Amino acid sequence: MTTPAPDRALRRLRRTLTLTCGLLFLAWAFQVAGMSNLTKLWTNREGAINYILGQRVDASTLATRRDEALREVRTDLQLRARDEIAANLKANGEPTPSLMKLLSLAEERTAGQLAAMSPEQLEKLVDQHLASHGSDGGRRGGYFPPETSPKAIFGDPESLGRLSPPLQWLVDRADRAGGAVRSSLRWALAATIRDDGYTGALLETIAIAVWGTLLAVAISIPAALFGSERTLNILLPGRARWQAAAREGTRFLVRRSFDIARGFNEIVLAMILVAILGLGPLPGVLALLIHTYGVLGKVFSEAMETADAKPIEGVQSTGAGASQVIAFAVLPQITPYIVSQSLLRFESNVRGATILGVVGAGGIGQLLMDKFGAYKFPEVATMMAIIIVVVTLIDFACGRVMKKVA
Repeated sequence: MTTPAPDRALRRLRRTLTLTCGLLFLAWAFQVAGMSNLTKLWTNREGAINYILGQRVDASTLATRRDEALREVRTDLQLRARDEIAANLKANGEPTPSLMKLLSLAEERTAGQLAAMSPEQLEKLVDQHLASHGSDGGRRGGYFPPETSPKAIFGDPESLGRLSPPLQWLVDRADRAGGAVRSSLRWALAATIRDDGYTGALLETIAIAVWGTLLAVAISIPAALFGSERTLNILLPGRARWQAAAREGTRFLVRRSFDIARGFNEIVLAMILVAILGLGPLPGVLALLIHTYGVLGKVFSEAMETADAKPIEGVQSTGAGASQVIAFAVLPQITPYIVSQSLLRFESNVRGATILGVVGAGGIGQLLMDKFGAYKFPEVATMMAIIIVVVTLIDFACGRVMKKVA
């Protein structure tokens, strides 16, 4: 049977209008997103090379570089003062102030230190800073070559600071033994528990991602049971109007909780929680927990919607209760999906946790911002390389786990 000519013309008109609207939308998005400025990648290529590899220093730019070095020295002193103030408050059992208050106290202390220095001492500090950053010749700035000092990467094994009694006992015994035993233990402790090296801060980032993901999975699975229509029919059976209304209302509230939790960015949540709880890794854990709950709750509930009805009906025909039907007919069907999505979110949370430190939520992100603020770009490049290696290893490990679960 042939389609009447007016219907064919109407369909062609609809397709034409749809295509035209789509093209207009893409053109609008192209303009708003600034895609017309892509040519800047080529026109600014020399500036990009100087930024990444460093800018050549000559006599005409050395004076300007000395002014920049003076600001960098001041920034280094402020960061050191901030860490000292926070450590002293923690040692005295006093609450840690907000990040802005801590920076204000550090700035006051730095101003006093600079005022107490003679011009000769300040010039010496600037000269040392220029020499350490390679600005007395060649290039200055840039991310390459990266930092390769073991003490910068793993921490200083000779300044472990205060340790718990068991660890201090081990260190004392190793110091008495001397040799390779002493060196190995001190380097291991510096790399794992100290926050002055990259590895200690990175391990804190991984710990934040582990607990943020683990708690989110533990909460989102039972919440997803009440966000899925199929599992709600098992948990709250009945055809009465009030029972149907209860199921619909429960599902609506749970699904909206997923939307709200997912709608907040982790950094925004971390900023709020840092203001409430203070600096440290706990705000980072809670920020990842809330956001990951929203993401995993949504995908888990949708996976439960697609569960095959035949196994569910088979278990129900044996007279099993609601919890048994969920445990033996629903969850086994979606367990591989739960594991894969949880591991995917863990990988994402490791990357996300590196940024949460920017707002004071612990981890390597805070160290990254400190190095950015001090213009120590080679150290930033080293930390980024370490993060890439760790994320690659995590991806490999998660892939091995998935092969065993699938």
